[in-house]
Amino acid sequence: INRAGAALASGRPTDAEKTLTEALKTAPKSFTAEIQIQRGAVLSLLNRPAESRAALRTAQQIARELSNPNAEARALLAECGLADDQEDRATCKALLTRVKPLVEKLQQPLLTFPYTAAAARLALLEKAPARAEALVRAVLPQAQKGLYMSARLDLLLVLSQALVLQQKWDAASKALLEAEIFLEYQRSGISDPVERTLFSSSFSDIYVLHAIVAIKQKKLWLALMVSETLRGLNLRELMSATDWRVQTQSLTEADANRTVGFRKDEAAAYAALTEAVTTDERESARTRLEQVATARKSFERTLTRAKPLLALRGWGDVPVLEQSVDTLFGSAKPTCYISFLVNEDTVIAFVITGKNGRMALDVQLLPRLTGRALDSAVKKLYDACATPDDTQWEATAKPLFAALLEPLRASWQSAERIIVVPDGRLAYVPWAALHDPKTRKFLGETHALSLAPSFTTLYYLSKRAPSKARGFVGYGACKFHAGLAPLEQSGPEVKAIGATLGGQSIVRLAENATAPRLQADAPSARILHLATHGRAEESRPLESAVFLTPTPESDGVVTTRDLLTLPLDSDLVTLSACESALGTRFQGEGIVGPAWGLLAAGSRSVLASHWRVDDNATRLLMTAFYKELAKGRPRAEALRLAQKTLRT
Repeated sequence: INRAGAALASGRPTDAEKTLTEALKTAPKSFTAEIQIQRGAVLSLLNRPAESRAALRTAQQIARELSNPNAEARALLAECGLADDQEDRATCKALLTRVKPLVEKLQQPLLTFPYTAAAARLALLEKAPARAEALVRAVLPQAQKGLYMSARLDLLLVLSQALVLQQKWDAASKALLEAEIFLEYQRSGISDPVERTLFSSSFSDIYVLHAIVAIKQKKLWLALMVSETLRGLNLRELMSATDWRVQTQSLTEADANRTVGFRKDEAAAYAALTEAVTTDERESARTRLEQVATARKSFERTLTRAKPLLALRGWGDVPVLEQSVDTLFGSAKPTCYISFLVNEDTVIAFVITGKNGRMALDVQLLPRLTGRALDSAVKKLYDACATPDDTQWEATAKPLFAALLEPLRASWQSAERIIVVPDGRLAYVPWAALHDPKTRKFLGETHALSLAPSFTTLYYLSKRAPSKARGFVGYGACKFHAGLAPLEQSGPEVKAIGATLGGQSIVRLAENATAPRLQADAPSARILHLATHGRAEESRPLESAVFLTPTPESDGVVTTRDLLTLPLDSDLVTLSACESALGTRFQGEGIVGPAWGLLAAGSRSVLASHWRVDDNATRLLMTAFYKELAKGRPRAEALRLAQKTLRT
């Protein structure tokens, strides 16, 4: 059971399920209910609801046989959660009727709170938000102690949803702010970095809901700031998943110790706030929390001014957006920035347009495609684009254009450049392939397109000093280990690009294209090009990888964790590799994989692919791209013209 928990905390639910299934073969009956409850949770994470339900019902039966009402109640509540996910009101109601006498008999808070949350969610499904609010408020005062923090978060989220449905915007905003405080405190107590990230993602609805409330209150800039806070949370936690050397490579020992001290002080302040009883105690705790937070932010702002890359750890406040005009929108070319925030019920689009230093913000709720329908539409387009000779891919793109871009046409149509910050499933959309029915052209034909992790990271990356590196470094014709086919065109591809760019070019082929050489070459690469194979790891964010030639000291597998350690000062890194833009998808974060790791390591931009690509077509595309780049074209514009050349 502990091994399965460790696997789950490390983002390996498949391994957790295998461990629990193996344990069932030898476990005494007294343990099997617990194992089946945990299996039910894991199978739900693996999107296998029928098997999850079967495991939970087995747990219920065993718990009844063993006269263990606690285990039976937990299994019933877990099954109720499955039904709630599928909006199955009838099943939810029946399960709550069965579990109610058990909860009332046991009188245990760790059962009472999830039961109340489930009952309140059922009330929301039944369009009775006032009843949901009353249910939560009746037990919320009992969930004050640190022991019940996770339960309080769940209750606050349900309460916020009930208040939003009743259009009690101020009360909803207050509840959401409190939820964010408890979320930060709960996160600070989780030691495993991947588990912290998963935890943040699981409560991302708090930030989405807060953004919606701010929009309803006509506080549009606040809504955007809330969205950026969510992205910063996950990015910061993923950065801390690297080892200590990487975390502190830009810090002195004294600075690193101060960051640890601030974390401890903040955790203590949050603890004092949650345990406060009287009004004076609460006010004192809040004051202390504000003092610590102010001191930490001041310290981090000072560091990020000197070392802007530290902003990728989530450090420093989101910049005052109105003051970012000169940095992001100072050019004469009209630019449109579209940031999406997505959950099961909502798609929010933050649209910023700018030209010659003038900027405007528009925020829209896009109701046409949400939830499973949105996921399905994106998957159909992705699968069609990733399938050679598929003739239906243009048709599958139409619903997405109509839902996501048509409502925003007034903002992006006259722009020359579009920067998209995707979220959730939208990270898999090939935006250039969306067809505009009015112009009868693809978006990639009419606009230069690029993606960004968030507005904040784009701002800080834009502020970085020009690269001091001057050369081109290219890797290709790798001699892969068994199981990976050779890429015959990758050698000619790298040679042609080196000849096109001229100057200080380093070309590493075959036995010379190794991971140790890459570590040594990285500092001199203004442009780094890796023509190789890639691997996407959906369940382990830092294990997605690209492959180089193995050596006696290195297996040739360069993971995202390894890429984070590269001493980069590049304007561009090109991953001319299959699926190199993929990795692990986090709510509020998009995809975390090799492309993200290279941005965090110091590259100002990355070019990568979303699916398996043809070797020869890739060579043609890359050759055309670098020819345009050699003419002085901006990177996104060079890619647009190269795609046009290849399409022609």
